[in-house]
Amino acid sequence: MTIQHLDASENVFFERELEHVKSRAYDIKYPEFKAQQFIPVNEDVDEGATSITYPQYDGNGVSKFIADYADDIPNIEVSGKEFTTPVREHANFYQFTNKEIRAAAKVNKPLKSMKANKSRRAYEQIVDDTAWLGDGSADFRGLTGIVYNPNVNIDPAPNGAWASGTPDEIIADVNFAINRPVDVTNGVEEVDTVLLSVSKFTQIASTRVTDTNETILSFLQKVHPAVTFASVAKLKALDPKPSGGAGPVEVILAFKSSADNLTLEIPMDYTQHPPQTEGLVQKVYTEGSTGGVIIYYPLSVQIVEGI
Repeated sequence: MTIQHLDASENVFFERELEHVKSRAYDIKYPEFKAQQFIPVNEDVDEGATSITYPQYDGNGVSKFIADYADDIPNIEVSGKEFTTPVREHANFYQFTNKEIRAAAKVNKPLKSMKANKSRRAYEQIVDDTAWLGDGSADFRGLTGIVYNPNVNIDPAPNGAWASGTPDEIIADVNFAINRPVDVTNGVEEVDTVLLSVSKFTQIASTRVTDTNETILSFLQKVHPAVTFASVAKLKALDPKPSGGAGPVEVILAFKSSADNLTLEIPMDYTQHPPQTEGLVQKVYTEGSTGGVIIYYPLSVQIVEGI
């Protein structure tokens, strides 16, 4: 790495400080970006890939009781289809002027990592937005997230909007979301994650079950001890509706957080390149890529709409 227009000591200072800045950018965490917390991440795809092709399998056929010497034994068939999703790159840069570097080196003052942190945040933002809300449109460069994924099963809330619902009706709607994948797949799929918007999660966390001192949330956690209940800000007032048509609409999103069922594709994680000199400025270019969310088994992810 050669830094133009800096003397040797300033150059050494900048190289040392840039490594410090980079490490700070990688270490910082943004808790509001929750996609990678709940959706399994796959980084096995080559960084140079332009698309991801994945198989989707289904089987049919049953076993049956047979008589001796039977010749009508049923055959089990497995059918498969291939699907392809694009991989899209995204990039940004941050920079330091030579004057900033010289001034910091003169007083041995560390360079601030604010610019690098904002660069990392911009990366996290686009990955998170795509993971939740990618709808295959030009805005998302054809990428699809979990909410608008064609492999999601969508049903209306049995009891309608929670604003006028009783605690028992709200509990019934959540139970429906948890049990629906089990019902439609004859027990093949199950749910271990239930996500709501912040306002709806707050509602179940603060509303008491009738004639008890227990909240709806604590009741649900006891009934479903293997299920994680959490809030995701990006699930608020979805528009358009996941089922199609104008919103806004509130939803329950329920699924099993397993890489066998769904993955958030990140072929290239946040990557910072060596600084490039452009005039009297040192620019640090960064890039990453994502393929959105792949759901391998239809009906394994459930949305209950209109709560």
